[in-house]
Amino acid sequence: VPSTSEMVMKISFDEFAERFDPSLCDGNYGGRMVLSSLADWVEWAALASAVLPWPTTVDAIEDALGWDTYQSKLTGERFSDELPIPLGDALRNVIEDRARVLGWRYPFRFDDRGQLQLRADRDVKKSAYIALLQISLLKSWADFDNAAFQACTKLLEHIAAEAFRRTGCDSAIVGTSVNGGGFEAKLEKIAEELAVRVDSASAAHSKAAKDERVDVVAGRFFRDGRKGEVFILVQATCAKNEQWESKLSCIPLSRWRSYFLEQFSPIGFLAVPYHVSDEDAALLTSLGGGRSFLDRTRLVLMLNGELETLDVAGCDLLKQVRSFSSQHLKMLLE
Repeated sequence: VPSTSEMVMKISFDEFAERFDPSLCDGNYGGRMVLSSLADWVEWAALASAVLPWPTTVDAIEDALGWDTYQSKLTGERFSDELPIPLGDALRNVIEDRARVLGWRYPFRFDDRGQLQLRADRDVKKSAYIALLQISLLKSWADFDNAAFQACTKLLEHIAAEAFRRTGCDSAIVGTSVNGGGFEAKLEKIAEELAVRVDSASAAHSKAAKDERVDVVAGRFFRDGRKGEVFILVQATCAKNEQWESKLSCIPLSRWRSYFLEQFSPIGFLAVPYHVSDEDAALLTSLGGGRSFLDRTRLVLMLNGELETLDVAGCDLLKQVRSFSSQHLKMLLE
């Protein structure tokens, strides 16, 4: 399997922009995510060594999109008074915000000429950020390759589970990465892995585990036989942002509380490989009820920047995603 640095051909910026039309970024992650998608596009160009000074890069993006200012497409109290700002300024703000939040964990930097470059001191094969970037891009540019999409979703589940382990929690996967058996079998497997009590008969449930809308179970456990454990339920998705509110709000926290014989409802998280826009963050956190989100920057922070301790299945999935990235980039660039 090729390394990340071998996954792209070094091509000119003009050829990169022609083959990967940046106008597709206005919608390929869903509405309100155009800046996040464009920022990913610029980062991928940096990986391909298809870089130009920032003003020239912005000019090419503006020509492709047909507009040179950006204004939030979300109406509401927080954004209704927002005025249009130059697209280049808005896009650079997103990239610099990633760098500010992640610090050394962010694998790119602007050089003295204003070109976004891959940092020479970062090992891209270990970079959690690069892995999540690859998942995001494959979902947008892989030309409906179902095998690639499945690998992306499964790897995201493993990354989310590992992120909680790296922060001192225990975690177990119940989603598409776990083969065989219905919901009851998978719930018993979770109980064994986490050493917690469960009762699948305590609430009505679907036969299929995927219908319970939870991919990862995590928590901090006392295991002293008393109630009061802290459970975390995660749904991992690569879907576009129009589905995020529904997916997060539909995590059945009360039903899972019954499965775990607990007094308190678990906390629910939606995990996505993208960098969630401010607009979407406001919508997701407004749901309340113990629900929030984990996006690329938050997952990278939890992982402290690197994917060195994935389990065997997670490492195999990472190799698959790298292979699919190489395959689809070569298909587009040759």
